[in-house]
Amino acid sequence: DLASLQFHFETLRNPRPRIHHTPDGHIYVSDGLLKEVADDDELAGLLALEMSELIHEVRRESPAYRKQAAAPDAPLTPAEVDALARQMLEHAGFPPANLTALRERVRKLELAGKPRENYRPLGPAMAN
Repeated sequence: DLASLQFHFETLRNPRPRIHHTPDGHIYVSDGLLKEVADDDELAGLLALEMSELIHEVRRESPAYRKQAAAPDAPLTPAEVDALARQMLEHAGFPPANLTALRERVRKLELAGKPRENYRPLGPAMAN
């Protein structure tokens, strides 16, 4: 349920650049990806994209959405995800990033990696 969704951020000890989320609000960022981000604005953009995807997924599972939506199982479009991510960035005081370019860069970094190995949590990502 969207009203009870809380985000939890963790870094994972993994040299490969990765970011993913679970339906219960956990967002995992590999230390390999943290080494690739240019600055705090870029990290905020990545987290906003991941949070936006999760929010849209949770919203789409709600009975109210499924009743009124013409195609409730249609895949999310990047424009839908980007719009909410931009709103979150602006609300938090970060400049709206070029989210399309950022998403593509991360996708290329992820594809360049090896198959997934075991992740080991490092601790909360936002602890600095």
